[in-house]
Amino acid sequence: TTLSPAVQSAAESALLGAGAVPAALVAIDVPTGEVLAVANSPADGMNRALTGRYAPGSAFKIASTHAFLTKKLVTPETPESCPATITVNGKSFRNFEGGEADTATFARNFAISCNTAFIALAAGLGPADLSTSAKALGIGAEWAPRIGVEGTFVGSVPETQPGIDLAASSIGQGRIEVSPLSVAVMAGSVARGAFLPPTLLKSGDGARAGSPAALDPAVADTLRALMGKVVTEGSGGALLGAPGGTVAGKTGT
Repeated sequence: TTLSPAVQSAAESALLGAGAVPAALVAIDVPTGEVLAVANSPADGMNRALTGRYAPGSAFKIASTHAFLTKKLVTPETPESCPATITVNGKSFRNFEGGEADTATFARNFAISCNTAFIALAAGLGPADLSTSAKALGIGAEWAPRIGVEGTFVGSVPETQPGIDLAASSIGQGRIEVSPLSVAVMAGSVARGAFLPPTLLKSGDGARAGSPAALDPAVADTLRALMGKVVTEGSGGALLGAPGGTVAGKTGT
C-alpha cells in the first residue's frame, strides 16, 4: 500500500485520546494523491475513515464556496451580513460556530463559519451547482476502485430542490453524505489546485496514475486563502502555530 509507517503510527497515536468517541483520521500526500494514513477509533470498530457515511456539516462550505466563486456570486471582500438566524420556507436555521449578528465580508463569514450568510447566498445556485462543485473537488467522483477496500464511500451530493433542501445542503446538511477520506480528497484538491484520484494500492487499479483535473486557478487561490483565514482568525484557531508549516482548513459541526 501507499501507507507511510511513520504517518500511520502518528495518526493512530493522535486518536488514542478519543476514548469511546468515534473518530477517524486520514492523511493524503498532496502532490501524488497517495493515502499516507488511515486511522479509526475505536480501533476494533468499523473502518469509518473509508466506509463511514456522515453529514459533513460546515466542512462542506469549501464546495459551496467553490460554487459561489464559480458562479461569481461573491468575492472575499463582498459585504455579507451574518444574522443570528435565517428562515427559509418556514424553517429556521441558526449559526453553530461563533456566528456574528452584524455585517461582515464573505471572507470573515467563511472564517467563522456563518451558516446564515451561506444560506442567503445559496439562493443564487441552481439544482446541480453544489453537486458539480463537490465532484470537481473529488466528493462523489468515481475513485473507489483505486482504494481497494470494499465499501469505500466517495460521498454523495444529490441535486438540490429549491428552498429548505438547498439551504441545508449549502451548509453540509440535508441529504449530503461524505466519508472522512472524501473530505480529505476535497482538501487535497484545493491544496494542489486540481482533483487527483486518491490511491492506496501500489498494484492493480490503484497503481495506474490518475490524471489531475485542474480547478480554475483563481478559484483555487481564493479557496486556499479563505481556508488559511479559518486558522489565523476563525473557527480553526486551535491549529495556529502548529508545527510543520502553515495550516489551512475548515471546521464543521
